[in-house]
Amino acid sequence: MLKYNLKRLINNRAVFQPVGYLQKFGFTKYTASRIYGGHFSSLKLSQIEKLCIAFNCTPNDLIEYIPDDKIKTLNHPLTTLIRNQEAKKVNEIFKDIPVDMLSDFTNRIDELKKEMLKK
Repeated sequence: MLKYNLKRLINNRAVFQPVGYLQKFGFTKYTASRIYGGHFSSLKLSQIEKLCIAFNCTPNDLIEYIPDDKIKTLNHPLTTLIRNQEAKKVNEIFKDIPVDMLSDFTNRIDELKKEMLKK
């Protein structure tokens, strides 16, 4: 089964006020609330585009595949859409770093980010 898993993406991006954040990208408050709450049955392509721009992602990042036990899809391309774990929230990682080490920590994160974006 394919389903949208926008709450996971929003949490992974550490967006603390998702409704307000989505409004900045052209969603109405009503639509943003429904998207964040998962109370929608479909999205227009224009909405998918806005979400991809808002979260710097592709449509594949918005969708999750949950395999059906009855259908064998082990070698199927859909398996790339299986989401096994959430990214750690940034604020949870930072809270354990001593204050005097935060500067070095953020510098290393910047270096890692630059390295990852080169690929």
